[in-house]
Amino acid sequence: MSSNVVEHRCRIPMSNLPATFKDAIVMSRRLGFRYLWIDALCIIQDDLEDWRREAARMCSIYEGATLSLSAIDSHSSSTGFLHPRDHMSHPKHAIPSRAVETRAWTLQERVLAPAVIHFASQQLFWEYCAGFASESSPRVERVPIGENNSYYGVSVHDMKVSVRNQAIAADYDRANLWYQLVEEYTKRDLTRPSDRLPAIDGLSESFARYLAEDTHLSGLWLSSPHVGIWSSISGGQDKNCLVPNDGVVPSWSWASVQLPVRFECKHPRPGSHMLTPKAQFSVSLGGRKEAGSQSGHDQTTLEIQAEMKQGVCYQASSVPGDCRFVTSSSRWILDDIKCTLDRVEGHVREGHMVSKKYYCILVSEKHFTEQIGSQQGPLTGAGTKYYLVLEDLDAASTDECDMYTRVGIGWQDFWPGDQNVVFADAEERTVLLV
Repeated sequence: MSSNVVEHRCRIPMSNLPATFKDAIVMSRRLGFRYLWIDALCIIQDDLEDWRREAARMCSIYEGATLSLSAIDSHSSSTGFLHPRDHMSHPKHAIPSRAVETRAWTLQERVLAPAVIHFASQQLFWEYCAGFASESSPRVERVPIGENNSYYGVSVHDMKVSVRNQAIAADYDRANLWYQLVEEYTKRDLTRPSDRLPAIDGLSESFARYLAEDTHLSGLWLSSPHVGIWSSISGGQDKNCLVPNDGVVPSWSWASVQLPVRFECKHPRPGSHMLTPKAQFSVSLGGRKEAGSQSGHDQTTLEIQAEMKQGVCYQASSVPGDCRFVTSSSRWILDDIKCTLDRVEGHVREGHMVSKKYYCILVSEKHFTEQIGSQQGPLTGAGTKYYLVLEDLDAASTDECDMYTRVGIGWQDFWPGDQNVVFADAEERTVLLV
């Protein structure tokens, strides 16, 4: 805190520290280390400028560490992690709760740190890119890739290995790895929802080194925004699922919702499918940050030029946000676009209309492919169209361009000879997403 900075620069009495900090100091000394980084002590918690400056350096701090200490079962700084134990359990029963794996800030720390010691309730675990070891199994073993149901959280470990090997990865692998990390990250909890972007800044900085031709803004890579189309895994019932961000995080960013997300398109691997943009995108910085905002990000506006059509949404099931978009061109019940709305205010019964005016804008198409000789081409003419679902901001629109917010994602499978009845007479429009 600002009130004790001068005092702490001279001396921080051990007796004043919470149990987890004390245990970290004891462990560091026993391992022979002179320096220890603890976020809560090294960042002035009530100094906004210091917080922004240090949060932006997290990548270099985690990557530059010799070792990271993970109190994997501690729920708070007062819990500690050096406790007496009656016995050493089998590794598969040693991490029953993995409290640390539910916290968003710890993802980049685990992924970026070269080595981690996990302090569990019954024994220690060591994690390196080479694999895992434990007190009961001290030989380092590489857990097979893909065993994502392991108690170790192997999916995160696989991501850790991939991030450390970005220099030799193909661009589409790097981009897909980023979206895979975001999917894992958004499943985790944040004490302050406004930290949604800052808590992953260290990872984005690491990726920026190898995606030198790309620009990262508001959680997406801007060379291919159509690839970053996301949907919320569980729709929200009301506006409380939105992140309170002082207008800094745009609605088209996954960081604008307090929900787990998944990325529907991702970069295609060669020979799998072709993803074609159906819209022109451009991004501009604008607006200003509120004085109390803790985000170091500028507000960004996404301009999209593409086909768009007005319609309505009706609730398709009992799952909130599971809807169908229909237009005046729809002739029967299957002439629709499946969509997931990020939020539906109030309760809407299955089969009933959501009482708002919506728009769908076509952003990309995915085609399955086949190899014909040395060439790759569409397999059958079948694929999927992807849309963004928008709401109009009438009061904010200008003569030059209409302004909208993103409220969901839509998709529509198509087959050879199909005609897009729902989008018949769709107009080419230029819109601004804020």
